[in-house]
Amino acid sequence: RLGWATGSPAVVDCLARVRTDLGVSQWLARIMEQFLGEGRLAPHIAGAVEVYRERRDLTVDAVRRHLGERVRCTVPDGGFYLWVELLDRLDAGAVRAAAIERGVLCRPGEAFGVADGRRHLRIAFSHTHPDDIERGIARLADAGAAVEAGVA
Repeated sequence: RLGWATGSPAVVDCLARVRTDLGVSQWLARIMEQFLGEGRLAPHIAGAVEVYRERRDLTVDAVRRHLGERVRCTVPDGGFYLWVELLDRLDAGAVRAAAIERGVLCRPGEAFGVADGRRHLRIAFSHTHPDDIERGIARLADAGAAVEAGVA
């Protein structure tokens, strides 16, 4: 990863003292210099935003269709995750366990210090292929239904 920091000389000096790597790869730095010099960063970011927006929208649509009235979610303006609040008396940990049995991974909110985290799930969509989103959310809904029915 490439990075930079700006700040007062005292802050930058403190950061430099705790740096644990041996520096940026010079080969990678030269590639990035050319990439930036050719004006390719803004189009790259715009393309990435479009990809993530499409995946977010597919995920939100699938959640609304498959989980419907049993959950509430807020469409994020950015980021890589969709937070889902379970409205029934479902425990996010139990739903997660049932989802794992069905080949779907998600994380309960309590793993992230979310207030009332046992009612929240974090669904990652950024690295999920669009074709897999629909299938994954359908399986998550099946997991929730199984927990609700007491058969999971």
